Amino acid sequence: LAEGWLHGQIAARGVEAASLRIVRLDARGIAIEDLALGAADAPDLAVAKLDADWSRRALEERRFDALRLSGVRMQASLRDDFLSTGALDPLWKREGEASAAPLLLPAREIAIEDATLRIETPQGVASGSLGGALREVENGIDGAFALDVSGAGLRAKGRLAIAGSLDAPRFDASLEPTGGGPLT
Repeated sequence: LAEGWLHGQIAARGVEAASLRIVRLDARGIAIEDLALGAADAPDLAVAKLDADWSRRALEERRFDALRLSGVRMQASLRDDFLSTGALDPLWKREGEASAAPLLLPAREIAIEDATLRIETPQGVASGSLGGALREVENGIDGAFALDVSGAGLRAKGRLAIAGSLDAPRFDASLEPTGGGPLT
């Protein structure tokens, strides 16, 4: 029943192809494995394991207390200054007027153990890995991720700090080149 409901919720948000397997569902949360969004042979997003914790308060707010992801693999393309995440693009659209309620994280804290991202750019393919956490703080968000990126003329390791709000996030990246050559 829960898997059917989740498939319905994903489809209602405009994502047509999805697969997942629920391995735990109880009063404290849910664990999902093998989540894939997009084409079955090459999903735009794949998550090996997703753990979500909730409390009564969180359920009333229609969000999670904590969200932990591991084995995240995502692909995207950058064309004409627009980042497309393929099957995930409908998820980023915001309905309503400018006076709509402020954006909220889907959980008060989101931790990503290991993620890889592959982006096709006009300069070539860039790929990278990251891990870290983002959390809700009073009037905004705060988080940090370790990065390792290469391709499309870039090869670096570093840290990405995120602060501000979801409507106007601030990013501060400190990258050190690896393999020679300056960062551009």
